[in-house]
Amino acid sequence: MRNIDGFYNKYKGKEEIDFELIEKFFITYSRFEFALKQVEKYRKKNGKGIVEPNWEKFYSENDSIMNFEINENLKDSKEYLENYSPNSQFINDAKEVIWRNSSINNTGNDRVRIYISIIRNNLFHGGKSNNLHLERNKKLIESALIILDYLLELDPVVKNKFNQY
Repeated sequence: MRNIDGFYNKYKGKEEIDFELIEKFFITYSRFEFALKQVEKYRKKNGKGIVEPNWEKFYSENDSIMNFEINENLKDSKEYLENYSPNSQFINDAKEVIWRNSSINNTGNDRVRIYISIIRNNLFHGGKSNNLHLERNKKLIESALIILDYLLELDPVVKNKFNQY
């Protein structure tokens, strides 16, 4: 794995990238999706019959009890996502890949779900390295983790599945 190891070692050597935070986010997000798929009402199957987590259902089922004002840390995290929402990659007229604000028409708590999903997609697909927004990206990930931790408290069955080994 000469190419992969060479790139990984060079990438991992960058001091400004918080690998522990990124790892924590990926593990948390994927475990949350695992937990949702273990609860019948929060899973769905796509057009090919493959099971997927139903984030939309989780949010709609718990929307009435979601209270991002219960503590300052949670409130600040939601506000950060709303005020500094994650960007997405687009193709401009010159056929270049560029970062641009994600236009989201959803309202309320559903925006939070979409922003956290964009953060996940950006980390996994977007090449969020070697840019000038490292602190902003770090704060987006930290905010998403705080919110995901809170969301686990909303459904004891999902929380139980999340914590099972």
